[in-house]
Amino acid sequence: MLRSETTGTWYDMGRQFGETFRAELGQCVARFTGVLRRNMDDVESVAAAVRVAVKQQCHDLLEETAGIAAGAEIAEPDLFALRFYSDIGNWKPGGCSAFFVLDTDSRPWLARTCDIEKEDHWHQVCHLRRPHAGHATVTTTYLGFAGAVGINEHGLGIVGVSASARGNDGATGILSAVLLHRVLNECRDFEEANELLLAEPVLGKGSVWLVADAAGASALYQVAPGRRPNVIPRPPAQRWQACTNFQPSPQVPGTTNATSLYNSYARYGWLSHQLGDGYAELTAQGLQNVLRGVSQPGPNIPEGSFPLETAYATLFDLNARTAYVAGENPNAVPFTQVTL
Repeated sequence: MLRSETTGTWYDMGRQFGETFRAELGQCVARFTGVLRRNMDDVESVAAAVRVAVKQQCHDLLEETAGIAAGAEIAEPDLFALRFYSDIGNWKPGGCSAFFVLDTDSRPWLARTCDIEKEDHWHQVCHLRRPHAGHATVTTTYLGFAGAVGINEHGLGIVGVSASARGNDGATGILSAVLLHRVLNECRDFEEANELLLAEPVLGKGSVWLVADAAGASALYQVAPGRRPNVIPRPPAQRWQACTNFQPSPQVPGTTNATSLYNSYARYGWLSHQLGDGYAELTAQGLQNVLRGVSQPGPNIPEGSFPLETAYATLFDLNARTAYVAGENPNAVPFTQVTL
Protein backbone atom coordinates (compact mmCIF):
# COMPACT_ATOMS: atom_id res chain seq x y z
CA MET A 1 0.00 0.00 0.00
CA LEU A 2 1.22 3.49 -0.87
CA ARG A 3 1.53 6.08 1.93
CA SER A 4 1.30 9.87 1.79
CA GLU A 5 1.24 12.83 4.17
CA THR A 6 0.39 16.33 2.92
CA THR A 7 -0.21 19.71 4.54
CA GLY A 8 -1.13 23.26 3.51
CA THR A 9 -3.86 24.64 1.27
CA TRP A 10 -5.87 22.18 -0.79
CA TYR A 11 -3.88 23.15 -3.87
CA ASP A 12 -0.60 22.74 -1.96
CA MET A 13 -1.61 19.31 -0.68
CA GLY A 14 -2.62 18.26 -4.16
CA ARG A 15 0.69 19.40 -5.64
CA GLN A 16 2.65 17.52 -2.96
CA PHE A 17 0.62 14.39 -3.67
CA GLY A 18 1.05 14.72 -7.44
CA GLU A 19 4.82 15.22 -7.18
CA THR A 20 5.16 12.18 -4.92
CA PHE A 21 3.18 9.84 -7.19
CA ARG A 22 3.85 11.33 -10.64
CA ALA A 23 4.62 8.04 -12.38
CA GLU A 24 1.94 6.04 -10.56
CA LEU A 25 -0.78 8.61 -11.25
CA GLY A 26 0.09 8.55 -14.93
CA GLN A 27 -0.45 4.80 -14.95
CA CYS A 28 -3.76 5.12 -13.10
CA VAL A 29 -5.02 7.83 -15.48
CA ALA A 30 -4.19 5.63 -18.47
CA ARG A 31 -5.94 2.62 -16.92
CA PHE A 32 -9.13 4.22 -15.66
CA THR A 33 -9.75 6.81 -18.37
CA GLY A 34 -9.13 3.98 -20.81
CA VAL A 35 -11.93 2.00 -19.17
CA LEU A 36 -14.24 5.01 -19.36
CA ARG A 37 -13.57 5.59 -23.04
CA ARG A 38 -14.08 1.93 -23.90
CA ASN A 39 -17.41 1.82 -22.08
CA MET A 40 -18.84 5.28 -22.80
CA ASP A 41 -19.33 7.42 -25.90
CA ASP A 42 -19.92 10.64 -23.97
CA VAL A 43 -17.13 10.76 -21.37
CA GLU A 44 -16.39 14.45 -21.94
CA SER A 45 -20.00 15.60 -21.60
CA VAL A 46 -20.61 13.49 -18.48
CA ALA A 47 -17.33 14.69 -16.95
CA ALA A 48 -18.38 18.30 -17.66
CA ALA A 49 -21.64 17.76 -15.79
CA VAL A 50 -19.77 16.17 -12.87
CA ARG A 51 -17.40 19.14 -12.83
CA VAL A 52 -20.31 21.56 -12.51
CA ALA A 53 -21.64 19.55 -9.56
CA VAL A 54 -18.24 19.44 -7.83
CA LYS A 55 -17.83 23.21 -8.28
CA GLN A 56 -21.21 23.78 -6.65
CA GLN A 57 -20.80 21.22 -3.86
CA CYS A 58 -17.13 21.26 -2.80
CA HIS A 59 -14.57 23.65 -4.25
CA ASP A 60 -11.81 22.12 -2.08
CA LEU A 61 -11.76 19.06 -4.31
CA LEU A 62 -11.34 21.15 -7.46
CA GLU A 63 -8.38 22.97 -5.88
CA GLU A 64 -6.79 19.70 -4.80
CA THR A 65 -7.38 18.21 -8.26
CA ALA A 66 -5.66 21.18 -9.92
CA GLY A 67 -2.73 20.79 -7.54
CA ILE A 68 -2.39 17.06 -8.20
CA ALA A 69 -2.48 17.64 -11.95
CA ALA A 70 0.24 20.31 -11.69
CA GLY A 71 2.43 18.20 -9.43
CA ALA A 72 2.05 15.07 -11.55
CA GLU A 73 2.34 17.00 -14.84
CA ILE A 74 -0.91 15.46 -16.10
CA ALA A 75 -3.59 17.34 -18.06
CA GLU A 76 -6.19 18.47 -15.52
CA PRO A 77 -9.22 17.07 -17.44
CA ASP A 78 -7.60 13.62 -17.48
CA LEU A 79 -6.77 13.85 -13.77
CA PHE A 80 -10.33 15.01 -13.04
CA ALA A 81 -11.71 11.95 -14.86
CA LEU A 82 -9.55 9.72 -12.67
CA ARG A 83 -10.57 11.46 -9.45
CA PHE A 84 -14.29 11.13 -10.21
CA TYR A 85 -14.15 7.85 -12.09
CA SER A 86 -16.87 6.23 -10.00
CA ASP A 87 -19.21 9.18 -10.55
CA ILE A 88 -18.56 9.40 -14.30
CA GLY A 89 -18.66 5.72 -15.22
CA ASN A 90 -20.14 2.44 -14.15
CA TRP A 91 -18.34 1.10 -11.08
CA LYS A 92 -18.24 -2.63 -10.41
CA PRO A 93 -19.09 -3.75 -6.87
CA GLY A 94 -16.18 -4.81 -4.72
CA GLY A 95 -16.08 -7.38 -1.94
CA CYS A 96 -15.35 -5.32 1.17
CA SER A 97 -16.39 -5.86 4.79
CA ALA A 98 -16.86 -3.28 7.54
CA PHE A 99 -17.82 -3.28 11.21
CA PHE A 100 -18.27 -1.11 14.30
CA VAL A 101 -18.04 -2.32 17.88
CA LEU A 102 -17.95 -0.93 21.42
CA ASP A 103 -15.42 -2.74 23.59
CA THR A 104 -15.99 -3.62 27.24
CA ASP A 105 -14.99 -0.08 28.26
CA SER A 106 -17.43 1.40 25.67
CA ARG A 107 -14.46 2.42 23.53
CA PRO A 108 -15.61 2.67 19.88
CA TRP A 109 -13.78 0.88 17.04
CA LEU A 110 -14.42 1.03 13.30
CA ALA A 111 -12.89 -1.36 10.76
CA ARG A 112 -12.84 -2.32 7.09
CA THR A 113 -11.26 -4.65 4.57
CA CYS A 114 -10.89 -3.58 0.93
CA ASP A 115 -11.46 -6.57 -1.35
CA ILE A 116 -10.86 -5.91 -5.06
CA GLU A 117 -9.24 -7.32 -8.19
CA LYS A 118 -5.59 -8.31 -7.67
CA GLU A 119 -4.46 -6.02 -10.51
CA ASP A 120 -5.60 -2.95 -8.53
CA HIS A 121 -3.89 -3.74 -5.23
CA TRP A 122 -0.66 -1.89 -6.03
CA HIS A 123 -2.16 1.61 -6.19
CA GLN A 124 -4.23 1.66 -2.99
CA VAL A 125 -3.13 4.60 -0.84
CA CYS A 126 -3.30 5.63 2.81
CA HIS A 127 -3.31 9.44 2.91
CA LEU A 128 -2.79 11.62 6.00
CA ARG A 129 -3.96 15.19 5.26
CA ARG A 130 -3.39 18.20 7.49
CA PRO A 131 -5.11 21.12 5.70
CA HIS A 132 -4.62 24.69 6.89
CA ALA A 133 -8.41 25.10 6.76
CA GLY A 134 -10.22 21.89 7.61
CA HIS A 135 -9.94 18.72 9.66
CA ALA A 136 -6.90 16.47 9.70
CA THR A 137 -7.88 13.08 8.25
CA VAL A 138 -6.53 9.60 7.56
CA THR A 139 -8.22 8.07 4.51
CA THR A 140 -7.78 5.12 2.19
CA THR A 141 -8.79 4.75 -1.46
CA TYR A 142 -7.57 4.14 -5.00
CA LEU A 143 -4.63 6.39 -5.88
CA GLY A 144 -5.97 9.73 -7.09
CA PHE A 145 -9.64 9.02 -6.40
CA ALA A 146 -11.60 11.76 -4.62
CA GLY A 147 -13.95 9.42 -2.79
CA ALA A 148 -12.29 7.98 0.32
CA VAL A 149 -13.17 6.54 3.72
CA GLY A 150 -11.41 7.01 7.06
CA ILE A 151 -11.41 9.11 10.22
CA ASN A 152 -10.87 12.74 11.17
CA GLU A 153 -9.19 14.52 14.08
CA HIS A 154 -12.46 14.64 16.05
CA GLY A 155 -12.81 10.87 16.11
CA LEU A 156 -15.56 10.74 13.48
CA GLY A 157 -15.20 7.88 11.01
CA ILE A 158 -16.92 6.58 7.90
CA VAL A 159 -16.25 3.28 6.15
CA GLY A 160 -18.25 1.42 3.57
CA VAL A 161 -18.78 -1.40 1.13
CA SER A 162 -20.13 -1.65 -2.39
CA ALA A 163 -23.66 -3.03 -2.54
CA SER A 164 -25.57 -2.97 -5.81
CA ALA A 165 -28.84 -1.08 -5.53
CA ARG A 166 -31.69 -0.06 -7.80
CA GLY A 167 -32.07 3.71 -7.65
CA ASN A 168 -34.81 6.01 -8.85
CA ASP A 169 -32.70 7.47 -11.69
CA GLY A 170 -32.87 10.93 -10.13
CA ALA A 171 -30.57 13.45 -11.79
CA THR A 172 -30.14 15.83 -8.87
CA GLY A 173 -28.29 15.38 -5.62
CA ILE A 174 -24.80 15.29 -4.13
CA LEU A 175 -22.01 13.21 -5.65
CA SER A 176 -21.01 10.30 -3.43
CA ALA A 177 -17.29 11.22 -3.60
CA VAL A 178 -18.11 14.77 -2.52
CA LEU A 179 -20.34 13.58 0.32
CA LEU A 180 -17.66 11.27 1.74
CA HIS A 181 -15.16 14.15 1.60
CA ARG A 182 -17.52 16.59 3.27
CA VAL A 183 -18.46 14.23 6.11
CA LEU A 184 -14.82 13.89 7.13
CA ASN A 185 -13.84 17.51 6.49
CA GLU A 186 -16.89 19.36 7.82
CA CYS A 187 -18.42 17.20 10.56
CA ARG A 188 -17.22 16.71 14.13
CA ASP A 189 -19.57 14.03 15.41
CA PHE A 190 -22.25 11.56 14.43
CA GLU A 191 -25.11 14.04 14.76
CA GLU A 192 -23.53 16.48 12.29
CA ALA A 193 -22.65 13.65 9.90
CA ASN A 194 -26.18 12.22 10.03
CA GLU A 195 -27.68 15.61 9.17
CA LEU A 196 -25.38 16.00 6.17
CA LEU A 197 -25.85 12.42 4.95
CA LEU A 198 -29.64 12.69 4.92
CA ALA A 199 -29.88 16.21 3.48
CA GLU A 200 -30.32 15.27 -0.19
CA PRO A 201 -30.22 12.38 -2.67
CA VAL A 202 -26.85 10.80 -3.42
CA LEU A 203 -25.49 10.32 -6.94
CA GLY A 204 -23.11 7.40 -7.30
CA LYS A 205 -22.84 3.65 -7.01
CA GLY A 206 -24.88 1.55 -4.60
CA SER A 207 -23.17 1.21 -1.23
CA VAL A 208 -23.63 0.68 2.48
CA TRP A 209 -21.80 3.17 4.70
CA LEU A 210 -21.08 2.76 8.40
CA VAL A 211 -20.59 5.97 10.39
CA ALA A 212 -19.45 6.23 14.02
CA ASP A 213 -17.94 8.79 16.38
CA ALA A 214 -15.73 8.90 19.46
CA ALA A 215 -18.77 9.04 21.75
CA GLY A 216 -19.91 5.63 20.50
CA ALA A 217 -22.84 6.60 18.26
CA SER A 218 -23.18 4.63 15.00
CA ALA A 219 -25.56 3.82 12.15
CA LEU A 220 -25.64 2.13 8.75
CA TYR A 221 -26.64 4.08 5.62
CA GLN A 222 -27.97 2.33 2.53
CA VAL A 223 -27.01 4.29 -0.58
CA ALA A 224 -28.79 3.98 -3.93
CA PRO A 225 -28.38 6.31 -6.93
CA GLY A 226 -30.81 9.23 -6.87
CA ARG A 227 -32.19 8.49 -3.39
CA ARG A 228 -31.61 9.90 0.04
CA PRO A 229 -29.76 7.27 2.10
CA ASN A 230 -31.86 4.94 4.21
CA VAL A 231 -30.53 5.03 7.76
CA ILE A 232 -30.45 1.92 9.97
CA PRO A 233 -29.75 3.01 13.58
CA ARG A 234 -27.92 0.65 15.91
CA PRO A 235 -30.42 -0.97 18.29
CA PRO A 236 -30.00 0.44 21.82
CA ALA A 237 -28.99 -2.90 23.35
CA GLN A 238 -26.60 -3.84 20.54
CA ARG A 239 -22.89 -2.99 20.75
CA TRP A 240 -21.94 -3.68 17.14
CA GLN A 241 -22.95 -3.23 13.50
CA ALA A 242 -21.52 -4.71 10.31
CA CYS A 243 -22.00 -4.68 6.57
CA THR A 244 -20.78 -6.66 3.59
CA ASN A 245 -21.82 -6.53 -0.06
CA PHE A 246 -25.60 -6.68 0.16
CA GLN A 247 -28.29 -4.17 1.04
CA PRO A 248 -29.30 -5.10 4.61
CA SER A 249 -32.85 -3.74 4.45
CA PRO A 250 -35.54 -4.19 1.77
CA GLN A 251 -36.04 -0.41 1.94
CA VAL A 252 -33.29 -0.35 -0.71
CA PRO A 253 -33.68 -3.16 -3.28
CA GLY A 254 -30.39 -4.81 -4.20
CA THR A 255 -29.29 -6.41 -7.45
CA THR A 256 -26.30 -8.51 -6.34
CA ASN A 257 -25.93 -11.92 -8.01
CA ALA A 258 -26.03 -15.25 -6.17
CA THR A 259 -22.27 -15.88 -6.28
CA SER A 260 -21.55 -12.53 -4.66
CA LEU A 261 -24.32 -13.00 -2.09
CA TYR A 262 -22.90 -16.39 -1.10
CA ASN A 263 -19.53 -14.81 -0.37
CA SER A 264 -21.03 -11.72 1.28
CA TYR A 265 -23.20 -13.67 3.68
CA ALA A 266 -20.26 -15.91 4.63
CA ARG A 267 -18.26 -12.83 5.66
CA TYR A 268 -21.24 -11.31 7.45
CA GLY A 269 -21.70 -14.60 9.32
CA TRP A 270 -18.12 -14.47 10.58
CA LEU A 271 -18.58 -10.90 11.81
CA SER A 272 -21.90 -11.74 13.46
CA HIS A 273 -20.41 -14.79 15.17
CA GLN A 274 -17.34 -12.95 16.45
CA LEU A 275 -18.95 -9.64 17.42
CA GLY A 276 -22.60 -10.51 18.00
CA ASP A 277 -22.01 -13.78 19.84
CA GLY A 278 -19.16 -12.30 21.84
CA TYR A 279 -16.24 -14.51 20.78
CA ALA A 280 -13.93 -11.70 19.64
CA GLU A 281 -11.39 -10.25 22.03
CA LEU A 282 -12.30 -6.56 22.01
CA THR A 283 -8.79 -5.17 21.87
CA ALA A 284 -6.68 -3.83 19.02
CA GLN A 285 -5.08 -7.26 18.57
CA GLY A 286 -8.37 -9.11 18.89
CA LEU A 287 -10.16 -6.92 16.36
CA GLN A 288 -7.23 -7.22 13.98
CA ASN A 289 -7.81 -10.98 14.23
CA VAL A 290 -11.46 -10.43 13.30
CA LEU A 291 -10.25 -8.63 10.17
CA ARG A 292 -7.87 -11.50 9.41
CA GLY A 293 -10.77 -13.92 9.65
CA VAL A 294 -12.89 -11.99 7.16
CA SER A 295 -10.05 -11.29 4.69
CA GLN A 296 -9.79 -13.20 1.43
CA PRO A 297 -8.08 -15.55 1.13
CA GLY A 298 -7.77 -16.36 4.80
CA PRO A 299 -8.64 -18.92 7.45
CA ASN A 300 -12.34 -18.86 6.54
CA ILE A 301 -12.20 -18.11 2.80
CA PRO A 302 -10.06 -20.48 0.69
CA GLU A 303 -7.66 -19.31 -2.00
CA GLY A 304 -9.39 -19.04 -5.38
CA SER A 305 -12.92 -19.30 -4.01
CA PHE A 306 -13.80 -15.72 -5.02
CA PRO A 307 -12.34 -13.48 -7.74
CA LEU A 308 -11.67 -10.55 -5.38
CA GLU A 309 -8.91 -10.51 -2.75
CA THR A 310 -8.14 -8.30 0.25
CA ALA A 311 -5.87 -5.43 -0.79
CA TYR A 312 -5.59 -3.97 2.73
CA ALA A 313 -7.37 -3.73 6.08
CA THR A 314 -7.86 -0.84 8.49
CA LEU A 315 -8.87 -0.68 12.15
CA PHE A 316 -9.69 2.73 13.64
CA ASP A 317 -9.52 3.52 17.35
CA LEU A 318 -11.89 6.50 17.33
CA ASN A 319 -10.99 7.70 20.83
CA ALA A 320 -7.24 7.67 20.18
CA ARG A 321 -7.66 9.01 16.60
CA THR A 322 -5.42 6.16 15.50
CA ALA A 323 -5.53 3.95 12.41
CA TYR A 324 -4.03 0.47 12.38
CA VAL A 325 -3.26 -0.28 8.73
CA ALA A 326 -2.28 -3.59 7.14
CA GLY A 327 -1.03 -2.56 3.70
CA GLU A 328 -1.85 -5.94 2.16
CA ASN A 329 -3.94 -8.92 3.26
CA PRO A 330 -3.56 -8.84 7.08
CA ASN A 331 -2.90 -12.59 7.02
CA ALA A 332 0.33 -11.78 5.16
CA VAL A 333 1.57 -8.50 6.70
CA PRO A 334 1.39 -6.86 10.16
CA PHE A 335 -0.64 -3.78 11.08
CA THR A 336 1.20 -0.47 11.52
CA GLN A 337 -0.09 2.68 13.25
CA VAL A 338 -0.97 6.11 11.85
CA THR A 339 -2.03 8.67 14.48
CA LEU A 340 -3.63 12.06 13.91
